[in-house]
Amino acid sequence: MKRFVNLILKIGISILIAIGFGVWIESKGIKLIPPKDYFSSVRWDYVLLYIVFLSLVHFFRAYRWYYLVKPLNPQISPIRTTAIAFVGFMAIMLLPLRTGEFARPYFISTTGNISMSSGLGTIAIERVIDGLLLSMVLTICLLLLPEGDYPNWVNYIGWLTFSLFLFALIILIIILIFKDRIIVLFERLFFFLPKKILLRILSIIKGFIDGLTSLPDKKALFPFIFFTFIYWGINGFSMWELAKGCGIELPLIAGYTVMSILAVGILLPTGPGLFGNFQAGIYLAFTLYLPEAIIQRNGAVYIFIIYTIQVALTVILGTLSMFTSHISFKKIIVDQSTV
Repeated sequence: MKRFVNLILKIGISILIAIGFGVWIESKGIKLIPPKDYFSSVRWDYVLLYIVFLSLVHFFRAYRWYYLVKPLNPQISPIRTTAIAFVGFMAIMLLPLRTGEFARPYFISTTGNISMSSGLGTIAIERVIDGLLLSMVLTICLLLLPEGDYPNWVNYIGWLTFSLFLFALIILIIILIFKDRIIVLFERLFFFLPKKILLRILSIIKGFIDGLTSLPDKKALFPFIFFTFIYWGINGFSMWELAKGCGIELPLIAGYTVMSILAVGILLPTGPGLFGNFQAGIYLAFTLYLPEAIIQRNGAVYIFIIYTIQVALTVILGTLSMFTSHISFKKIIVDQSTV
């Protein structure tokens, strides 16, 4: 009952967040479900091309995780980790407040002979490297904006996100360098706890640090970073291409601006389906390049199409991987309610 109430509470909060963002988007004249006549100028060949590009994006995003997991279990196959990643991405998309982030560590611990805390360590590395790359891209994009009267957040968001992720990277490196001392420190801090609980805490911390050990492994890190550049490179380009298909003329760099602001926006706790943050992120990016009239018509179509495709493809790939890999999504729904 406690797990059920916890899950319902999270769903309720996430729905309220989604409604809040939805109301705000509508107040800007953006119809979340555009009228049929808005789609008259859409070039559907560009939409199909975007689906192809997005499929590649999903593959590279999932496959690169294998290189962080492999040092923890050399016997694990890339097919297995890719399938788990697809199911994990679906969990992030569907579960409230981004609690789906725990899905990949959970599944890798139950099917890949790797502890969940170690799996969390690999996710931490992934998030920090993604964050550093995205914040650098965002900073460059904002610095190259044409002259104009922009809102105040433009002046600091790129540098702020870069500083936050750089700080996180420094913390991870410090943990790696002083890992033995970190464990001793936690042992001293929680000395008052019963021995069984203390050992459990120390085991989780050690597992997390073990997950971080793939960071300095050149055989793991270099391929991971390579596929990360491929993944984000295709992603930004495909978003720019889709804009052309929706009748929106933007410079190529705008595709990466939209991508970066969207990626930062959906990192925040959000509603099921990333609804609300997703639409708001694209809208804010568009305001840097387009007049309101274009955003309210062509922009609304773009937001609707890209959101629908991303949700549908994520769910399709996740569902297929779940059934072909015999992964129970029901367990993560139940167990994540305690997170």
